[in-house]
Amino acid sequence: MTDLAQLYQVIDHTWPAAKIWTETGWTLRDGQGGGKRVSAATMAEPNADIGQAEAAMHAMDQRPIFMIRDGDDTLDTELAARGYDIVDPVNVYIAPVGKLTDVPMPRVTAFQIWEPLAIMTEIWAKGGVGPERINVMHRAATKTAILTRSLERDARWRRLCRAA
Repeated sequence: MTDLAQLYQVIDHTWPAAKIWTETGWTLRDGQGGGKRVSAATMAEPNADIGQAEAAMHAMDQRPIFMIRDGDDTLDTELAARGYDIVDPVNVYIAPVGKLTDVPMPRVTAFQIWEPLAIMTEIWAKGGVGPERINVMHRAATKTAILTRSLERDARWRRLCRAA
């Protein structure tokens, strides 16, 4: 899959907002404290009024934040003129899974698990991932976590989700 529209849908399904809807030319997201991506507004119609998106986000007690997508150059310029800064730029890399590594995984070094275990939430908490973000994980349609081991100790947890 390399179509950007599909990738944007994958983003919304793998790290989902509590509610997502479109009004006044904007796709709005109620993130319920789960982070910037689940709270960001995206432009649904050209020349949509930025002030209306800001008002909608304020009404949800969210700090106004916008996700700039491919082709949103004018919006990017308008937001900069209003004093918005670029925060957390994202690059999308696409590759077949088989191209990720040619190193075979030793037996008993990775475990696919879901629901979160206590150690998992402890590790996430140490990394700044609190209950609001864990709620985002629970909202994903399909999910798993991978526990990897190194030198007979828990190495790290990774949360993986895919759209249903």
